[in-house]
Amino acid sequence: MTFGNAKVEATQGGLGVKNVQDNNNGTYALRSDSYKGSQPLGVKINGTAMKGSPYNTLPQVDPHQCTIQLGLPGGRLSKESCASGYRRMENMIAKVQTVDIDGKRMTIGNAKVEATQDGDSLTHSLHVQDNHDGTYTIDYNPHGAGGSQPIHVKINGTEMKGSPYNTLPEVDPHQCTIQLGLPGGRYDVDGYRKKENMTAKVQTVDTNGQKMTIGNAKVEATQALHVKDNHDGTYTIDCKCKPHGAEGSQPIHVKINGTEMEGSPFNAPQVDPHQCTIRLNMKSKGYGCKKAVVQAVDANGQKMTIGNAKVEATQDGDSLDVQDKHDGTYTIDYTYGYGHFR
Repeated sequence: MTFGNAKVEATQGGLGVKNVQDNNNGTYALRSDSYKGSQPLGVKINGTAMKGSPYNTLPQVDPHQCTIQLGLPGGRLSKESCASGYRRMENMIAKVQTVDIDGKRMTIGNAKVEATQDGDSLTHSLHVQDNHDGTYTIDYNPHGAGGSQPIHVKINGTEMKGSPYNTLPEVDPHQCTIQLGLPGGRYDVDGYRKKENMTAKVQTVDTNGQKMTIGNAKVEATQALHVKDNHDGTYTIDCKCKPHGAEGSQPIHVKINGTEMEGSPFNAPQVDPHQCTIRLNMKSKGYGCKKAVVQAVDANGQKMTIGNAKVEATQDGDSLDVQDKHDGTYTIDYTYGYGHFR
């Protein structure tokens, strides 16, 4: 039909829907003020119920097709969880995406999503937030009260497919990365100067190739080096570094959860003489004396911040005094205007 004036009535939750609009083209718009949960909508035309009335106003959630994403940063946890001594920096969130029976992602809320996590002797209810866009956020701690504890998720009373879920993503040592030669470190033993101490930074990566944002992996380094868990997916290793190729340079072996990292053992950065720079004619004490400053650069083009490279200089065949500043620079005293300087 292409004209209006039919008597269209609608009810929802036992109440009449006031906003029924005749579009005068054979269609009618029904707008309810609000509804609590999924309330069926009854429709009558000229006093007769339409076929199929009452109608479900919300698409039906299929818990077996819904998805969950674990290990996202954030989370606030329940009082029970906080009282168990969990580190707040370790708190995480899981994000549930509801899907209807036709396999389409839902964009509305009001599903009943429940989550629990087992502890040593108690099961804790987890805080679930309805984002009203078809997704739900679950606050949890990946380590639980007694190590890694799975979480159970139910939607409208039915367990999600795959539930319970492991709360800790699995670390893949072969995809983890390491950054060497960073300034810092706390070691000052065996005659190493404090300025020579360095750190290496390990970034853990899970089996899906995603950077991890939680700690508690078992990271070990050779030479009894100190490893600090930063609880953000990274680990700091204190190193006693010398540039790769220098006398006494030792590689570092790194294991994660008992498996050697890809590329381990790792060498300290290697000096590239072709990228190193020099500044000449710097002021120095003494008449006619000048100072040159050499900046060591590694093979990646980065300025080095450690010493112990072997730097030699001559002027007209005579050896010059070279001072290692132990910060990646070397000073050379020479005589201005006297012979060739190498």
